[in-house]
Amino acid sequence: MADAIAAGKTASVIKTKPRGRAVVTGGAGTAARAVGLLGGIFSWAQKRGLVPEGLNPAHGVEITRGKARDRVLRVEELKKLGAVLTNREIKNTPAGNLIRLIAMTGLRLGEASALKWDEIDEIGQCLRLECTKTGRSTRPIGKVAMHLLSSIARADRVWAFPRSDGLPGPADLKKTVAELFDEAGLTNARSHDLRRTFASVAADLGFSDATIAELLGHARRGVTERHYVRRSDPVLLAAADKVAAHIAAALTGSLLSADVAPPAKSA
Repeated sequence: MADAIAAGKTASVIKTKPRGRAVVTGGAGTAARAVGLLGGIFSWAQKRGLVPEGLNPAHGVEITRGKARDRVLRVEELKKLGAVLTNREIKNTPAGNLIRLIAMTGLRLGEASALKWDEIDEIGQCLRLECTKTGRSTRPIGKVAMHLLSSIARADRVWAFPRSDGLPGPADLKKTVAELFDEAGLTNARSHDLRRTFASVAADLGFSDATIAELLGHARRGVTERHYVRRSDPVLLAAADKVAAHIAAALTGSLLSADVAPPAKSA
């Protein structure tokens, strides 16, 4: 199975919605994720006595992981993206606001699009996310990011980015977000690259790996991993504020390339 996926034998175009389709390409990275998912399913089942111990087809399978992406948007690219977002027809749209929010906070696309109003703590200047990839998470955010959230019309009592058809739940804006990147000429960049850009800018501004990890909501270890932090650290708030303001300036075109230190070249 892994070899077939890696070789692209499972590639296909699947029709989803009346006007939608899913393009499945396969590859080494996809094969690795498929094997990992299958192994996780069997491990979960074994712990609950649903399958015999030792019966895990993914155990011992050799996989080749795809090359990790390290795409970071340059100042000029952020300016191009920002120019698209200031278009009169896009400026106040959910997808436009979602991209700005991700750029200025480093949130994952799923975290940002599923944001609830009661998770926004204006007094504490942070987001208190109930469900993320790493569990509950408190994310300090900059003043410009909080101002953006305050400017969004509350079209729904629960969701900051609700579905447009009136049904309960957050909107699925992944496709629209991708189209805006393409319109800016950034066909090889997507929302997760904004998260990397946020981390890169934070590093260029001199913040430590530990501080950046807290801003991005990486998994913690020890006591803090088991408890929901109720108060944001003033140091983290200052860091979030500085990084968000820096990226906001890049999006508006008021930040010059010379204002950002070039990222260190990997060995």
